[in-house]
Amino acid sequence: MAIAHISGFIKALHADKAEMRLILRLSTVFLVLFILYLIAGYFIIRTLSLNDIKSYLRTTAGVVSGDFEYKDGVWNTNKYLSDTTTPSESPLYIFSLDGFLIDRMNVISGLLDTSNYAYASSFPTPKTIISAVSEPWRVFSYPIVRIGQEKGVILLAYFEPAGRSEKELDMILLKNAEILDGQISLTNETLDATRVVDKELDHNISFEIIDTFNISHKSIGGPPAYIDKSYLQDALRRKDFSVISDGRSQQKFMLYVEPILANGETVGLVAIGKGLDQLSRILGNQLMLSFAVGLFSVFMFAVFTLFIYRRDIREIIEERLAALINPQYIVVDRIIFDSSESKIIINDTHAIDIPADSYQHDICKLLFKNPKRHYDTLDLSDAMGELDEQKNVKRLVYDAVEAVNAKVKKLTGVKLISHTDKKYCINPALTSKLS
Repeated sequence: MAIAHISGFIKALHADKAEMRLILRLSTVFLVLFILYLIAGYFIIRTLSLNDIKSYLRTTAGVVSGDFEYKDGVWNTNKYLSDTTTPSESPLYIFSLDGFLIDRMNVISGLLDTSNYAYASSFPTPKTIISAVSEPWRVFSYPIVRIGQEKGVILLAYFEPAGRSEKELDMILLKNAEILDGQISLTNETLDATRVVDKELDHNISFEIIDTFNISHKSIGGPPAYIDKSYLQDALRRKDFSVISDGRSQQKFMLYVEPILANGETVGLVAIGKGLDQLSRILGNQLMLSFAVGLFSVFMFAVFTLFIYRRDIREIIEERLAALINPQYIVVDRIIFDSSESKIIINDTHAIDIPADSYQHDICKLLFKNPKRHYDTLDLSDAMGELDEQKNVKRLVYDAVEAVNAKVKKLTGVKLISHTDKKYCINPALTSKLS
């Protein structure tokens, strides 16, 4: 039974190609509108998300730069050191204008990732110093030697060493240097610090791994170090927000640079970044999911239109189009049905073709013969000669009547055949026009 229904449905589709074209057009319009909605939604969400990221970067950079005080050539970093809101997962760079490294974490490869190798190597014997920002450090330079050659240096530093003996501090520095050295490999003559696990080190230790080409491969805690000042000038010239890519991973970041000001003059900078990969993944997933839902919605729309409103939608659209294109219908003065020619002729000038030897022809012949009489479905089916009880006779009659009505209405604006109380007859408004 199910196969028979499907077969009948397919035949109906082939029999009414105009109707299928209409449904396809409606579905196409629906799909185009959905795609436009999807594109607009994508860019709205992307813009709002980027604005949130920009707001976060601007606010955070402002807070960090406000943590520093600079007066009469002396830095005060106490507020920064005690600020628990400083982000620990985002790329963050803090430098004084003369190139001194105040802090650097989660470095983006290719961005302010250089360091002065000569300065970092200048503490082969542990030494206590006061840094350029007035902070006390115990520092130690540990050479990275591979195949008998020095490939770089590990600069280790212990913040505020007072209160612990130098011998104890130096043992801590040496032990942590040896742990770090064991985690650093050499790949194609280049230092590789990707296996360094800083959590395995003493949490009081800050360090930086620098190769002989002044490239910083990893920096934790901002030990005393220097960078070429020209890089800072380039960073300060960046306008507003910029998008950069990590030289190794190709991950994209949005970057914001905020100057550290003292008496209206720039004395340092804060650069902070935010990864965009997560946003890209979210937007990509949202786009794919929405597109899949859109295709499903279009499919359901087409099915719904086909099964529920097969006839009604076409009729409504044709009426609206006819009203827009040719709103002036002809006034019916005389209407006849020429059975031999299979035509409905209006006002002796307008002929409407009715398929010969069709249900439409049989119904018109019967109704025009007795225009004031009302016929039920059985009467019309008898006139059509349709006696097959397996067929949906009621539907066949209805379809034939509506086909005739559509042709007449297109020209006159009114239906030729009325259907009330389960009876069919010539539209009473037109019966006086018949001859």
